[in-house]
Amino acid sequence: MKKLLAVSLFGFAIVFNSFSAPASAEQLRSKVESAVKAKDTNAMLALIYWKDVSEKGKSIETQEIGVMVTNDVVSVQLESWPADLPLENDYNGIHYKPNLKVIGMVNVKFANKQGAVGSEMGYGQIDNTFLIAATIEEKSATVSTNQMKN
Repeated sequence: MKKLLAVSLFGFAIVFNSFSAPASAEQLRSKVESAVKAKDTNAMLALIYWKDVSEKGKSIETQEIGVMVTNDVVSVQLESWPADLPLENDYNGIHYKPNLKVIGMVNVKFANKQGAVGSEMGYGQIDNTFLIAATIEEKSATVSTNQMKN
């Protein structure tokens, strides 16, 4: 049942993307803010670029979005991607990388008992559409014990 629900959500996300995808980084930021404040998982899933993402990757992204929308939002801002934060990494023979060229990040800050915590999501542009990048996996040429920093 959970798998059927996840597949349905992805189908909805793809259809939703084609009708109302953000045409600027600011529109993407605004849609993310509206979705997380409304605690709308489907709206958040519709803002992710799903091309080449494995079923396992989709499941992980869906779980992360599900957790994200349960929190109270403090702010949603556009920021530059930090130069010291790698976009790609190798781990156990798998190369992880974003599925689109990341041009910045959407930084969502949440309130919790310890103060504000956040979630940084890389975003990029495909044609005239701005979307959140997802992670794709490829067989790696090298095996590393580095862990991904996202």
